[in-house]
Amino acid sequence: MLRKTRHILEYLLVLGVINLFRLVPTSSLTSFAKKLGGLWYSLDKKRKNIARRNILKAMPERYNEQNVDALVREIFSGVSITILETIRYVQTNNRKWIDENIEIQGGEHFENALKHGKGILFFTPHFGNWELTSLKFGLQFQKVYSVYRPLDNLYLDCLIHESRSQYNQEMSPKKGAVRSLLKAL
Repeated sequence: MLRKTRHILEYLLVLGVINLFRLVPTSSLTSFAKKLGGLWYSLDKKRKNIARRNILKAMPERYNEQNVDALVREIFSGVSITILETIRYVQTNNRKWIDENIEIQGGEHFENALKHGKGILFFTPHFGNWELTSLKFGLQFQKVYSVYRPLDNLYLDCLIHESRSQYNQEMSPKKGAVRSLLKAL
């Protein structure tokens, strides 16, 4: 019962934050997100240390203890921009904005595969706004099937699932995803 109450409170808090961020003027969204990312960077020592450690392991020839923090700060800002853009343009069902502002390069390869009755598997890292990119594919081409890890909070999971599926996107939980993806192909 305590867990359910916590999940409801988290859900209501997230809805409040979503509505608050919708009030930020579009022209100020990026600078606001960068400031929010700087605050997040300052407060979340655990994730900051994880990011530092991973970057130093992945690119020791390029980053060291002296210069890694600038990249980590940029990552926090970039993720903040992604979150605020997603809140602004996904939660408001703003298809027109997505259609006009998200450009897919190489879409002809996707269309060609579809013409020949073939499916395509995309393996995408979390660079840029992966949320808006997958939604654009669903709007421009056909249904997109995505793999995701369901959130522990079922109320938030439903909120995210609902916002993604309004853009012709089918969500497959990570567990059992291979079967559903093969069926979709």
